[in-house]
Amino acid sequence: MDILEESPMRSCLNQTLVPLMFRNFDEKRVSSIKKRKLKNGFDSEEEKELLYCTYCLKLITSGDERIQMGGSHEHLFTNPGGITFKVGCFRQVPGAVFEGTPTEEFTWFKGYQWRMANCGGCLTHIGWQYLHGGQGSFSGLILTR
Repeated sequence: MDILEESPMRSCLNQTLVPLMFRNFDEKRVSSIKKRKLKNGFDSEEEKELLYCTYCLKLITSGDERIQMGGSHEHLFTNPGGITFKVGCFRQVPGAVFEGTPTEEFTWFKGYQWRMANCGGCLTHIGWQYLHGGQGSFSGLILTR
């Protein structure tokens, strides 16, 4: 007899796990937050664009942190696993936490090392931080997250 046959763990092993990226997006919740933000007023058009985590709605950054790298703010990249990402470049992303040892392996920006960027609220992967020696850094955020 298999030890796991009667075990509660057996039922867990048979369940399919859904990746975080496939969570349902709560349009009503995001809409109510946008309405609250608009009531407060903004100084510029870019400040109106606040970027929140799609999953937990933590404020990640704002439109005035947008920068261009390689002549464009937005880029379309495909990783070695075949997953394509639409990435936007930002100077500062105070709502993110960064993890991992920076590496140049498979970097999308020549001369830059990268490490993972996660939401500071729910720790969902939201992009990458790019480091260029002691000359500074920027973040590439997955625009759908």
